[in-house]
Amino acid sequence: MSSTVGWLLAASSLILWLAFSSASQFGIYLDIPSLLLLVPVVYGLSFVIHGTDLTVESVSGMKYLFVQKPPRNRHLALLSKNQIKFSMIAAVIGMISGLIPVLNYMDSFTSIGPALVIVLSPLVYSVVISGIVFYPLYKKLQAA
Repeated sequence: MSSTVGWLLAASSLILWLAFSSASQFGIYLDIPSLLLLVPVVYGLSFVIHGTDLTVESVSGMKYLFVQKPPRNRHLALLSKNQIKFSMIAAVIGMISGLIPVLNYMDSFTSIGPALVIVLSPLVYSVVISGIVFYPLYKKLQAA
């Protein structure tokens, strides 16, 4: 019960921050290509390193975020820990590939700002997904 309340509190505070931040449009926080890079790289590397069965179990294992006492599963805990690393790898790949448009706009200072936002968005998504999903799941499965 307390973990569900904690998740609701965290999600509502994030939504309120997005709603009342200085940027009034929610769309500026969305970068679909970064998300489309992050998720396949994380789960693709999970398939390669840990195999199909454990990776599919990790998707269904998200339910352990919402239960009080999950079963002890060292392999799933290790996968969650590795998924934190994989998301950082995806963020670095996204940032490096995002630097190409920045180099195209080096002569125009008005265009370099939006290009830098595109560069940093994979890192932001990676940190948020790792901090909200993978790290809590790793800690819960490790402590069980």
